[in-house]
Amino acid sequence: MIPDKSTPIKNEILINIFAKGLLSKEEMRIIFYIIRWSWGFNGVKRRQDWTKELTKRQISCGIEMCESHLNENINRMVIEKKIIVKDGCYQFNEHYKEWKNLPKREVFNCNKLTEKGNKTYRKGKLSLPKREVKFTEKGSSTDLRPLQNKPLPDLKETLKETNIKKLKKTLSQTSFNKFDKVYQLTIYLEGKIMENNGAVNKRNESQIQSWCKDMDKLIRIDKAKPEEIKQVIDWVVRDDFWNTNVMSAEKLRKHYPKLYKKAIDKGKSLKQIAEEDPFDWGKAIGEGEDTND
Repeated sequence: MIPDKSTPIKNEILINIFAKGLLSKEEMRIIFYIIRWSWGFNGVKRRQDWTKELTKRQISCGIEMCESHLNENINRMVIEKKIIVKDGCYQFNEHYKEWKNLPKREVFNCNKLTEKGNKTYRKGKLSLPKREVKFTEKGSSTDLRPLQNKPLPDLKETLKETNIKKLKKTLSQTSFNKFDKVYQLTIYLEGKIMENNGAVNKRNESQIQSWCKDMDKLIRIDKAKPEEIKQVIDWVVRDDFWNTNVMSAEKLRKHYPKLYKKAIDKGKSLKQIAEEDPFDWGKAIGEGEDTND
């Protein structure tokens, strides 16, 4: 006796079709779904081996298969006569001797529809002609004519941009040692700021190197002389206004033209300020070291 909520399947189908592997894994999933909704009913609910009207989307959701993949499999199975479709209802063709197995490539090139006007089947994809290869020169298999109208990049501009990028990268990675005038001036500025303001903490080496970059630009780009920079620093820390507004090498460079002019107009010449507090470069960088810029 067949248990309730069960689907009867003939022994011949189980042995000669399923057990012998005449169907692929994807085909088995589709066939089992069709059998469930056709043979899986008794009495008045039995639909004469046909399923109720089903859409491909319903089947796709029921067996959890990608809809496009399901379409390809059903189209092939209809052509191979493994399933029959009529008015949106499906039937499993258990007569396997009537089946016709086709290679996959023939399924998509087949323009035959089993039932005219039925949207369940698709005509397949039309094969496109192969692209012809034209020989422009002897021994060349590439057609270069489309490239003739494409402008070539300006090599000079490309090299210029590359050199600028390399220069910027090099400058960003520049490290100043303690014997450089740039480094010595930066340390001098930091010391004067700390001396003038006890709340300022000593900078670490990374911060000192960052200050050195601004000090280097002041000398290299703005053409300021190291001796005059030192003298302007001395004046800044004595001025009640500017000693609180110039707290870094960046600010010193930003306001340097104003500071330079104010230091000169203060009453004492830069030479007099230098004589009061001379800065010995030879002593600062060590005897015998090169002091050239």
